[in-house]
Amino acid sequence: MADQLEIIGGLLYRVMRILAEVGEASPDELWMRMRASDAGADPGWRRGSGDDPRSAVARKLVLRGAVYLARAGHLSESNRRWQATGIGRDALRASPDEAAWWRDVTEHNTYWREHRSSLGLVDDVLAVLPEQTWVSVTDLSTVADLTVDGLVRHLCGFRPEGWSRVLDPAGRPPREALFTEDEYRDWLDWFEVEVGDLTAGRAAGELRLPLDDLRMLVESIAPERIPRRAWLVRGADRRGRSLARDLWLADEVCSLPGDRLEVRPGVDREQVRRAVDREHASLTSARRGRLTSEYHAFLSRMRENDLVVVNDRDEYYVGEILGPPVFVASVGGVADLQRPVHWRNADEPVNYLDLPDRVAALLGNAEARIVDLSDFVADLDALVPAPAPVASIATTGAAPQSADADLAGQALAGQALGGDDLREVTDEFADGLFYSRDWLRRCVELLRDRPQLIFYGPPGTGKTYLARRLAWHLADDRRENVTLVQFHPSYMYEDFFQGFRPVQVKGGDGDAATTNRMSFELVDGPLRRLATAAELNPRQAFFLIIDEINRGDLARIFGELYFLLEYRGEAVTTQYASADTRDFQLPKNLFIIGTMNSADRSIAAFDQALRRRFTFVGLHPDVEPTASVLRRWLAAGDLPDEAARLLGELNRRIDDPDARIGPSYLMRDRVHQSADGLDRVWEHQILPLLAEHHVGETIDLAARYGLPALRQSLGLAAVVPAAVVPAAGVPANTIPGPAAG
Repeated sequence: MADQLEIIGGLLYRVMRILAEVGEASPDELWMRMRASDAGADPGWRRGSGDDPRSAVARKLVLRGAVYLARAGHLSESNRRWQATGIGRDALRASPDEAAWWRDVTEHNTYWREHRSSLGLVDDVLAVLPEQTWVSVTDLSTVADLTVDGLVRHLCGFRPEGWSRVLDPAGRPPREALFTEDEYRDWLDWFEVEVGDLTAGRAAGELRLPLDDLRMLVESIAPERIPRRAWLVRGADRRGRSLARDLWLADEVCSLPGDRLEVRPGVDREQVRRAVDREHASLTSARRGRLTSEYHAFLSRMRENDLVVVNDRDEYYVGEILGPPVFVASVGGVADLQRPVHWRNADEPVNYLDLPDRVAALLGNAEARIVDLSDFVADLDALVPAPAPVASIATTGAAPQSADADLAGQALAGQALGGDDLREVTDEFADGLFYSRDWLRRCVELLRDRPQLIFYGPPGTGKTYLARRLAWHLADDRRENVTLVQFHPSYMYEDFFQGFRPVQVKGGDGDAATTNRMSFELVDGPLRRLATAAELNPRQAFFLIIDEINRGDLARIFGELYFLLEYRGEAVTTQYASADTRDFQLPKNLFIIGTMNSADRSIAAFDQALRRRFTFVGLHPDVEPTASVLRRWLAAGDLPDEAARLLGELNRRIDDPDARIGPSYLMRDRVHQSADGLDRVWEHQILPLLAEHHVGETIDLAARYGLPALRQSLGLAAVVPAAVVPAAGVPANTIPGPAAG
């Protein structure tokens, strides 16, 4: 006897072919058609057995098997009539072979069985969607952990309550549904009953339920379905005080200033937006949008047991949220909106350098007070494991008056930090860079005199590395206060400062009023964002590092900002300013450090108007402090000075100072950990640079610059000695990479 599933497959294949022909039919009508089609021919099945389609058993198999078709999205039932869906018709066209068609059906049934709980959650969510709203199929599949195809097949096969309110982000039926004309008409009818009229076949964008609100809806139905999240919350106020150190860790809270925000915990994003627009009308729309996202996250998206991360300069703390947000009577308005937190490592902070790279990469925007780190919950748990369970603390709603009173007593002047307030260079910092302290102090003095400085020199002299390390140090180890951008020929004012950019309209691009039109919004670039962060934190230093500054069209990139580089106390009307925005000025606590290669001679053609606004500091391989950096690094790692002697001899043979080779190529552990490490660097990194320098000339590069020739000249052994690993006392983070400069 054939396998029962194969029998069902054969019967259902015939059912689908009949439905594809007639459109729809009741089970009885289908049964009569199947019997009639077998009246004049023996289908090869055994008469009188359950395999016979005319038998009662076979009829039950068809009725039972119809659910297979619904799970695969091939068949739907309405008013006791079966219909072939667009998905089902397409499957018949794609798999005319019965066996292949049945394999497709069973594959989708397997998916349905494996995800039945998620599909049940979808049904529950659609049943309680707010009135006159619709939801994006991509959002719904995300929160339910389903594929879009699997979700759409379920909707088409079973048509749960609210099925017509699941659309693509543009407000149209999902293209995965492959609706037939009848299905499309049904969708229109149901949608207009449940939501409202359509314009040009699209739902209004403002009626789309935002993803955050959908997550909250799922949480209210099945809180276990919402994964644990993690959040970075900035812990400094505009006076430069560290709330993390002075309040949060001691009182086991995290907070936002929210004294004027009249909203309750758990509100949706739209209510928060209205409150922010009302209380902060003087801010730009972009700033108000960021505040809306931050307050909505703090009030509604954060949950008990979520992780929260805060930093005090370069030290990071991880804690667990213990309860809901409350408004408190905070002195000075520095911590009005608070959540109770148990800090796991209050006495043992994690250094920035010990953070996983993919986590550290998200921490660079100092303007953002809240950053979603939910993709890295496992990383944070591994970095700072949870201690023994801690009892949840009771939130009374009363402010910790002693802590706030202490904060009030520590209040610093509101005056912005300037060049004279920059942090001093320490011996420890200088030793870690292998530069002299006096030379680094001169660089800082130059920044105090003029807050724009450029390091220039040949490749490999460590310009970018030095710029970043110096900026981190002067920013008091607040790495989020340092932003790096790289100029290139296509970089423009709109990328650097501010410009209109295409964005998705509110609620998705399905807003009927924007049909067939792109929406543009004024978006801040890195300079504007960093300036905003500097204004919000006037007692902190902020640094913008412009790598390869000479590669961009500086006149187009800086525009009217030229003026501000020379006159920090003045303000200008920027290119995209509106009537209700104030003129822009560069904060005194914002410093700019640029880097540029001198090998391409571009420094000579550097825009004259910009040259007089920057101080230039040269880094040359044969001039101090760069000349002795490699030798110091080797000595600190207990390595022989052969590499330094070879580099010195090489640079003596290069006539052009701007073509000489910097030490960074040789300041890597791997170069000295194998017998041929130095040869590899020489052959594949250094000699190609010199070949490009001598292009068009007749010169024997190997005889002049090759490692064997240099070794012979210095009387060194022809074979590199056995590998020597740097001493354990030399931290890896003090070694510039080969591209540093």
